[in-house]
Amino acid sequence: MTVLSSLEARRTALATAIAALGTEMSTSLDGESVQHDQHRMSLLKELGEINVLISQAAGPFDVTTEGAT
Repeated sequence: MTVLSSLEARRTALATAIAALGTEMSTSLDGESVQHDQHRMSLLKELGEINVLISQAAGPFDVTTEGAT
C-alpha cells in the first residue's frame, strides 16, 4: 500500500465516521457525557489535514487545455 493510497483510505474512513455521527450535539445522560460536537470537530480537522497531505503526495501536475478557434 502506497502512502497516497493509505491517506485516501483514511480519508474515506473519516468521511464515514463523520456521516455516522449525524447531527447529534453533546449530551449528558445519567451522568455520562457524550461530546459529539467536539468529536466531529476533531474528525473534520483531521480530514482537512489529510486532504492537504493527499494534495502534497499526489505531486505537482499541469493542466493543459486545448481549444478550437
